[in-house]
Amino acid sequence: MTLALELSFDAASQRQIQRLWVELARLYPAPGVLEMGGEPHVSLAVFRRAEPADIERVVEALAARLSPFILSLRAVGAFRSDEGVVFLAPDASSELRDAHRQMLELLAGDSERVEPYYLPDVWVPHCTVAFNVPRAGMDAVVEACERLHQPLVARVQRLSAVRYAPARRVCSSEITEPPVRPLPSVAAERVLRGIVRSGRGDFGYWLTKLEVHYQRKTGMKLFPGTLNLELSEPFRLPAGALRLEAHEYGGSVSVSIVPCRVLGRRAFILRTDANEQGTGHHPRTVVEIACEVKLRDVHGLVDGDSVDVEL
Repeated sequence: MTLALELSFDAASQRQIQRLWVELARLYPAPGVLEMGGEPHVSLAVFRRAEPADIERVVEALAARLSPFILSLRAVGAFRSDEGVVFLAPDASSELRDAHRQMLELLAGDSERVEPYYLPDVWVPHCTVAFNVPRAGMDAVVEACERLHQPLVARVQRLSAVRYAPARRVCSSEITEPPVRPLPSVAAERVLRGIVRSGRGDFGYWLTKLEVHYQRKTGMKLFPGTLNLELSEPFRLPAGALRLEAHEYGGSVSVSIVPCRVLGRRAFILRTDANEQGTGHHPRTVVEIACEVKLRDVHGLVDGDSVDVEL
């Protein structure tokens, strides 16, 4: 029998992919993913020759090391082999590659039992949506998948060991958020006074796209937008600021996160490295404040209002 180590998604993403399973299954006669059972997933490893000695330990230990993360499933691909696989291909993700690396570390000597296609430098992460597609019908299924599939941002939140076929879950562990780290303190209490100014709107996009990462760092679900304040003097980052490093989400921009209080609310100053170095879109006299609410609306703020920021 075949054993797979699988990462699976949030319920809404599962349903969207399962609807795609059903539509594509109409296009080819061979038994496919519906007959195999199981749930939409990305496999980290497959074992056909021999199973690891203690798969339950590996699943539990790996899930404990991971935090929930986002996979963007936009592209459609195919393995034009005897198995006839059509799949959704996740965008490059440092978290996914890190999960794969840590799995191999935990397997230790048992990593030799992993099927060759799932080894580093060979592994192609994929979420199967059609299986056993005849070669003659592959183009039609791929074209239908490209037409039907809506780009999907899925949240990875469970790790399972599953035997096939039919699918039977051997063991499973939820991937949960780690405890929130205590917020670092600054050397001395300080108050910044700034004037509300309109911003570019850039951070709103990134706060939505990287919501899981910012929530992990701050312990707060931030509103997708910042309040921009113009100070009379440049603000420089204090020592000990939290950091969201670019490599943590597979991007190119790193951000420092400074806890503060604004209008009696817990909040955070967000500053990119470029802005701190004086080469970004904002001078050092501008601070961008993120909070769980839209501060402009909740407190009736308009451009020109004065606001204090307590550090």
